[in-house]
Amino acid sequence: MEVKSGAVDLFGNTLNSLLDCTKNGEILSKQAPPTIYMVPSAVRDLRPSSFTPRVVAIGPLHKHDEHLQGFEVQKTTYLNNLLHRFRMVPEQTLGTCVEKVIGSIKKNQRMLCRVDLL
Repeated sequence: MEVKSGAVDLFGNTLNSLLDCTKNGEILSKQAPPTIYMVPSAVRDLRPSSFTPRVVAIGPLHKHDEHLQGFEVQKTTYLNNLLHRFRMVPEQTLGTCVEKVIGSIKKNQRMLCRVDLL
């Protein structure tokens, strides 16, 4: 896995941060994995309040909205639950996930570069 030094530091810090968050969580019952898509701006702009989260932010778009910060502890619990579903130590699970994400990003980047050349 060839990644620039700054990116490795970022992923390492993210992994450590996620692992720290899971230490106090509880294992919850198994649920079907959700699928999340961003609503296109043409639809979202018709009525923004319909698409603004009121309780929890999932992803970076509304992450820093002050009124959503109360749910961050619950998200930690959910992360802990997810990590303990697998028969690997949490560090291994997160490491594997990060490697897959990096691979996917690189694959998409190569595809986009090819499209730009056309």
